[in-house]
Amino acid sequence: MAQQPTYQQVIAQARAERAQREKSQMAEYMRTEYQQRIAERDAAYKQGDWDSFHQNDSEAQHLEEEWQHEFPQNPQQQWWNNCTPAEQEFCRKSPLFQKLPFDQAANILTLASQHAIRLGATRGSEEYFELARRSLEMHLDKETHGVDFDRSEENLTATEAAKISGISADVYNRNARALAANGQTGPKYWNTHGRKS
Repeated sequence: MAQQPTYQQVIAQARAERAQREKSQMAEYMRTEYQQRIAERDAAYKQGDWDSFHQNDSEAQHLEEEWQHEFPQNPQQQWWNNCTPAEQEFCRKSPLFQKLPFDQAANILTLASQHAIRLGATRGSEEYFELARRSLEMHLDKETHGVDFDRSEENLTATEAAKISGISADVYNRNARALAANGQTGPKYWNTHGRKS
């Protein structure tokens, strides 16, 4: 028999639901108001009505700031969301994310991506990833950047490691989670146990 929630739990649940509903309503209001301010600002610009332009632009800017305060973006999550699944896999395999802080590694990989595209590669193609690797190999060096890139240091995916190990990916992942839970893997572990990074 299921245990009935306490009065305090009922109140807490009701408050949480109300807060979520109010946040959703506020988000919808802000989106609608912002779209209206932008439309009126753009119309004022076309008509040469600078007073109306500045007033609507100021209100739009205020809404942007309020949105950032109410609904902050996680820059790391935003960066990952801008990557295709193939690019995310490329980044996970890159040793740069183990050697550098996230922002620095992300900036370097973004530059390598832009370089590959400038050379004519289609984003996400094998040529794209190969050109990105070559760019990293050519342009990164320890003296200038504090780190170099060696493709032989790329990490294996769980599927690749499991195949080499002769076990299934499920067993490999279960064992990897157990090692992580016991603090027996990861950059901190390897830095204190003699592995070069």
